[in-house]
Amino acid sequence: MTNRRLFIKSGIIVLLFVVTLLFCMLYGPLNRNYALPPAMRNVENNVDIFKAWEKEEVKGRILFLFDRHNHISPEVAAVSNDNYVSIALRKGIIREVHHIIPVSAWQEVRNKLLNTREFTYKDGVFIMPMAGGRLYVTTIDNIRSNKEKALLVVYYAWSEVGEDYGFLWG
Repeated sequence: MTNRRLFIKSGIIVLLFVVTLLFCMLYGPLNRNYALPPAMRNVENNVDIFKAWEKEEVKGRILFLFDRHNHISPEVAAVSNDNYVSIALRKGIIREVHHIIPVSAWQEVRNKLLNTREFTYKDGVFIMPMAGGRLYVTTIDNIRSNKEKALLVVYYAWSEVGEDYGFLWG
């Protein structure tokens, strides 16, 4: 009788271990997929960006978004040019968004965000928790260090002529 109990207890412990490993594989960092192979793509619109991420089965990535405009509209369910970022957050494609605003537009954006209750402001960065992750709004000077591969979306009209951001890529 004692050997049978010991066998059952051992079986339960092994089963819990296996379930824990499966849970970590399904929901942990091991389940993050990179957009492979690393590539640069020129796309016509934001919906094409979203489709490329889905096609590559990207999951759990950080997005660096260089744009003047907000692409987060949480109340809309279908993917559009205006809300592809919020849909990607909800679907787990991205978990964190760093929205980088040009220095020339920062004061206007900063004043607008200071008057909202959704964002908290700390050390030059606005932070807003969202369904599926966090949104950070800042300038190029306040980008935090990142040691993992990330998605990068840069709009061609992000900076004015004469603003030099070449050091970012070098």
